[in-house]
Amino acid sequence: MLALLRYRRIPYEIIWGNTKEILDKMGLVAPKPLLLPVFIFPDKKEAICDSTPIIRQLETQFVDRNVIPEDKALAFINSILEDFGDEWITKFMFHYRWHFKEDINNAGNI
Repeated sequence: MLALLRYRRIPYEIIWGNTKEILDKMGLVAPKPLLLPVFIFPDKKEAICDSTPIIRQLETQFVDRNVIPEDKALAFINSILEDFGDEWITKFMFHYRWHFKEDINNAGNI
């Protein structure tokens, strides 16, 4: 998300700390899963942790340097690639992390 914000030149602020405590103090409901970095849209007063809806919302709020193509065919291909990368590449990660004996042993020692 930081790369996207920098590329699009969208101002942002990073708040480090216990996410649940910070959101509680702000009166915001914590999104699930709370394992991921959280993005807060100031006008909506909502915390979101999924990159896909965040990117789509930023596309509507900021018009410069868009990352989703305007061409409908390219936007469709973009959606397929984004979904594959976001949802399915993790399956390869799990396979290569725990499939081979050496990796299983290594993960057990960490």
